[in-house]
Amino acid sequence: MESDFKDLRAKAIEALSTKKNIDNKQWGDDVKRLIDELSIHQIELEYQNEELIRAQSEIQKKSDEYADLFDNAPVGHLILDRKHIIIRANNTFAALLLMEIDDIIGKSIEQFISPLFTDTFHHYFKLLQKGEPSAQVDLKMHSYRRGYIYVRLDGTSQKNACFHRIAVTDIHLQKQLEDRLRKETEKLIKSETMFRQVVERSTEVFYYQRINTKILDYISPACKEVFGYSQDEFYGMTTGDIIAIILPSYREEYVNLVNLILEAEIKGQTNIIREFEICTKTGEVKWIRGTYSMLRDSQDQPYQIIASLHDISSDKKYENLLISAKERAEERDMQKSRFLANMSHEIRNPLNAIIGFSDIMKDEFIEKKDDENLNYVEIIQKNGYDLLSMINDLIDISKIEADQASVKLSSFDIMQMMKDTYNTFVLAAREKGLKLIFANNTDEKSVMITSDKDKIRSCINNLVKNSIKYTNKGSVTFGISLEKHGLLRFHVSDTGIGISKDKINVIFDRFSQVNITASEEGVGLGLSIVKCFIDMLGGTIKVSSEIGKGSTFEFEVAR
Repeated sequence: MESDFKDLRAKAIEALSTKKNIDNKQWGDDVKRLIDELSIHQIELEYQNEELIRAQSEIQKKSDEYADLFDNAPVGHLILDRKHIIIRANNTFAALLLMEIDDIIGKSIEQFISPLFTDTFHHYFKLLQKGEPSAQVDLKMHSYRRGYIYVRLDGTSQKNACFHRIAVTDIHLQKQLEDRLRKETEKLIKSETMFRQVVERSTEVFYYQRINTKILDYISPACKEVFGYSQDEFYGMTTGDIIAIILPSYREEYVNLVNLILEAEIKGQTNIIREFEICTKTGEVKWIRGTYSMLRDSQDQPYQIIASLHDISSDKKYENLLISAKERAEERDMQKSRFLANMSHEIRNPLNAIIGFSDIMKDEFIEKKDDENLNYVEIIQKNGYDLLSMINDLIDISKIEADQASVKLSSFDIMQMMKDTYNTFVLAAREKGLKLIFANNTDEKSVMITSDKDKIRSCINNLVKNSIKYTNKGSVTFGISLEKHGLLRFHVSDTGIGISKDKINVIFDRFSQVNITASEEGVGLGLSIVKCFIDMLGGTIKVSSEIGKGSTFEFEVAR
């Protein structure tokens, strides 16, 4: 301070020397010294006044900077008195509550704190007043139009101070994230606990194995029941010990398990399933079905195999029994089919004799004009033909199932066969009041083809007979057309009851009759035989139908 005074005086004396000298000759030395001293003092006062003005300007600048920093700080700031009254608040705090500063100043901070956190704030504020260190406290404050939000208060400990400065930070989003993380963690822990309980109580064996070290990270307790080895025994095993449990014929596949899983992933599969045999600790051989998948690390590199193993020994036992039973059933079915196929002459010969003698009796009763017995004979004859037709169908299907049906090619006139078909069914159609139409689309009187004559005739007759059977009024039209590439197309259309769309796919199944009524007869083999014969001839067949309007069957074969 004394140094500053000396500097000021020296500066004033220097300034005085530059001024115009006062004519002081008329004064004495004392007065002259007094005048000089007063001049120096006046200059000192001028300098001090300039310094004061500069200091006041600097103070005002600092004050403005502080006010700007306070009002626009990134966190809210409050100044409270000892009674919790808000003396000052910045813009950030007002924006936090979505209020005007004038509506905040002069009010107790407790008006903005959730009642559930009032005691928390009181305890915190007492620590500030005592000057004890208290880093921060989290509580809820009421924000206009936002409801209650989480904030963090950071105050400066000032013992016995009249005012306390407190920083207020919006931590609502942080609290929401923490709460969500806590709930997700609890959910994960609960899920993991449930999963572990399921795994440890399951009869299946679950295990995790490191790819690089081949070490088992985990194996479920069911390993004791399936393999005979406890968890501790498995944890002490080497890779060779584990492979030794698997029977030799399956070991190579187990060694290449990682590559097999990776190959499956390339094909879009998430896991692979393998069946193999193992030898338990007691020497028992068991069948195991394993489901394997790959677990990858954060760099998407495979590092662990996850597997579930299931004892399928009982399933394999029953599977073998079923296979054996199936083979026996197939063999018996083949024997039955061979028997029926070989009985063709034995069955048909007596029936042909009955039909033949009925023809003789029919002629005799016609000659005698014995209408009553003639009617009986016609009934016998009609049922004989129906029975013969069913027997022929049974014999045909038996030959097909017994692999005794073969294709026998010959050259024949298809036009003549169509005429024979017309003559065979025209009377049956008339009896039902139907019109049978043969549509010749070839403009040819004779068309020679090379195929299996008996199978073509069977297909044509079965389709025409089937159409007449399921048509109650209207007509049945059949015919042929010559197609390109050496194909012959046969078609039959009717105005019958039709077939629903959901049943079209099953009409060619054996012993299947889609439209069954009390008046319909047969065993449902006709269409099945047609399909089998056309397949044997390398042809194709298709059907279109509409309920109540009729059906159309078409097949193509080489000619």
